[in-house]
Amino acid sequence: MMVFEIGLILVTVPFFHVFGLLFLLRTIYYRKPLALYLPWKPPTAKGLLQTILGVKPSCVACAPSILEDVCDLRNGLDVLFEVQSIIYGGEPLAKSCGNKIRRRRSLMPQGAPRPSTFPLCY
Repeated sequence: MMVFEIGLILVTVPFFHVFGLLFLLRTIYYRKPLALYLPWKPPTAKGLLQTILGVKPSCVACAPSILEDVCDLRNGLDVLFEVQSIIYGGEPLAKSCGNKIRRRRSLMPQGAPRPSTFPLCY
């Protein structure tokens, strides 16, 4: 599944960063829906999980630090796996977090990922 084929994407990254700008441009160019994570609050793992349960997005775009915090929460991975795909970028994902995710789902990178943006598709 390519980024332009995905339905609603929940974005927790700022639009002044290239990673966030990608999703804004996707919304404009492909006329696809976009859900913003509370722009007046910094993103947290608990807030992300609550937003996933409320909004029911097809995909989540976030920083690896948020994914790592989600992996440490009790029901974090259960809620996280309700989305079809996860896209993270900006920094590498901790190996321990990647291993937790891989134990429950297969990781299938698509396209030619850049060092700063790596899609995890389930």
